[in-house]
Amino acid sequence: MMNKYTTIAVDLSSLAYRSFYGLPDSIKSTDGKPVNAIKGYLDALNRFIKLYKPKEIIHAVDEDWRPQWRVDLLPQYKAHRVEESDEELVPDDLEYQLDLLPQILQDMGMKVVGAPKAEADDLLAVICKQKSNVVVITGDRDLLQLIDDKRSNAVHMLGKDGGILFTEKEVLSKYGVKANQYIDFSVLRGDASDGLPGVKGIGEKTAAKLVYEFENVDNLILEASRGNASISKRIATSILDSNEYIISAVKVVTLKSDLDIDLSRRVHGISISEIRKKYQNLKIGNQLDTFNDSSTSRS
Repeated sequence: MMNKYTTIAVDLSSLAYRSFYGLPDSIKSTDGKPVNAIKGYLDALNRFIKLYKPKEIIHAVDEDWRPQWRVDLLPQYKAHRVEESDEELVPDDLEYQLDLLPQILQDMGMKVVGAPKAEADDLLAVICKQKSNVVVITGDRDLLQLIDDKRSNAVHMLGKDGGILFTEKEVLSKYGVKANQYIDFSVLRGDASDGLPGVKGIGEKTAAKLVYEFENVDNLILEASRGNASISKRIATSILDSNEYIISAVKVVTLKSDLDIDLSRRVHGISISEIRKKYQNLKIGNQLDTFNDSSTSRS
């Protein structure tokens, strides 16, 4: 039986951050630097390869983790993660591992994609638009918007015990909305990870009920302005008072899938012996061997 997911698309920074904080910094290279993010990333990747047996693997990177156009629309977007220099707050021990990872992955023969003024999330949206049978690996719930059962595109949400594979059924079961309604739901409820304050008086249950009933925030705002009896006066007032925020936030969190990215280009990695020699100081030989074994079995 053919495996359902032929492409694994990885949110590089999401998996690297989780690996960095999930493994001790006592895991070090021969020169004494922590390599927990790198080792953890490769270990997780090998588990996902074993689970999904994909034909290709693509890693998406942030060339701009906080694009100015998004900040212009919503100044508080990711503002809690910014330092005085307007750079992202990244621990030093993680930063150099994030710099190394893309080259390691390309040497291993995998694609690493990015685009100017774009977040990794946008690249993942491009991948899901251009391809079907994709499973996205991430810890970012905003990416649930990429789920499309008709195209067999799903999201494996990182978490405890290996995480959870989300299709449309799982999104509806957990959040009470359809996958293509998740962004509207998130904007109403709020999302601290993106700096979204949400709408006053609207929690998770109310947000789900409103979005599911009115299909999207545009209809919700219209019905609130009309005095629809199924929307309480208190909630209607909050929605209308937050009209500008709602419209801007939806634009900000909706991913850009129209970037001009060539996903057809081939990547030529180097041999396993060359990789082992090049990165011998990182002590990732076991991870490289496991990846090489899985690559051989998939070819």
